[in-house]
Amino acid sequence: MRNSNIFFIIVLMVAFLAQGCTKKDVDRKTEKKGKTSIRVEATKPTIQKVEHIIRAVGSFLADEQLSISPEIEGKIAKLLADEGDMVKRGQILAIIDDERYRLEVEKRKAQVEEAKANLKNMELTLGRKEKLVKEKVISQQEYDDTFTKFLLAKASLQSTKATLNLAQKDLKDTKIYSPMDGIITKRLISLGEYVGSTQMVGAGNILFEMVSINPLKLFFTVPERYSTYLTIGKEAKLKVKAHPNEVFKGKIYFINPQIDQKSRSVEIKAYVKNDDMRLKPGFFADVTLIKDINERAMILPQEAVLYKEGKTMVYVVENNIAYKREVKIGEQFEGKIEIISGISENSLIATKGNYLLEDGSKVEIIKEIEG
Repeated sequence: MRNSNIFFIIVLMVAFLAQGCTKKDVDRKTEKKGKTSIRVEATKPTIQKVEHIIRAVGSFLADEQLSISPEIEGKIAKLLADEGDMVKRGQILAIIDDERYRLEVEKRKAQVEEAKANLKNMELTLGRKEKLVKEKVISQQEYDDTFTKFLLAKASLQSTKATLNLAQKDLKDTKIYSPMDGIITKRLISLGEYVGSTQMVGAGNILFEMVSINPLKLFFTVPERYSTYLTIGKEAKLKVKAHPNEVFKGKIYFINPQIDQKSRSVEIKAYVKNDDMRLKPGFFADVTLIKDINERAMILPQEAVLYKEGKTMVYVVENNIAYKREVKIGEQFEGKIEIISGISENSLIATKGNYLLEDGSKVEIIKEIEG
């Protein structure tokens, strides 16, 4: 009898617990069924001016690259520039021993003076014989011979003057000048070395190599679809890894009229000022150019835009219902994104929590951010 009572009590307890669990499950299902709205934040598009950008990667080239050779031969007497030196146009880089050239100039000067004296003498002789031929004291043939000698003396003076000019040029060419502003990249001769002129076959020497890097040339390409947006003089903005926090500027000076048949791209060249010489030939640059400007662009936070099944979309909230809208996007910057089409300026767009939505979802806007 006692065992029967214990069994009865156990059955009652199990039934009571089962009833309690069933009630909780029902309550949870009821609560879940009643919770149909998804809590989201929402905003309207901000209207602002946006620049549409063409992006490219370019590389810097030296504006000019030259090899400097002597015009004459001789021994290097002085070296006044070395690798890495920044030099100005007209600056003396080296001097060739000029003794033989100075002596040559003195010799040619003496020859000019001699030719002048000879010409003067022939002028006097010709004057005398001109009177004598008129008086028929001498024959016409003798006069003509004297006149010919006068012409030869005159030509001789001109020839000796030309020879003097060449000698003076050779003397001047003993000084090797920089033909432009730039940097010496290579010094290929040593003090005391004998160098040959460029006119001597097999004997010419390159003394220096140099580059001009102010301005620099920037080379880059853009897809052919952007070619109509580019003009000579258009500004390009540049960033380089060596100076990541700075923006440099250049101006387009060349647009290749031919499209590359393989890449379907257009070759562009721009000049970039480099007064402080911080940009170097060979640097890569991220290039941006303004394609056009949208004065009233619709801007949303990037979190408002979702990417599903290869499509770009947002959820527009109307009367607490979320509707899926496919949109076309434009520029992206600083956590924001431009919407080109698919919504209006007054559309209310779900932001935080939008990833939980489906087309037609009921929503509760917990915070509306001013657009």
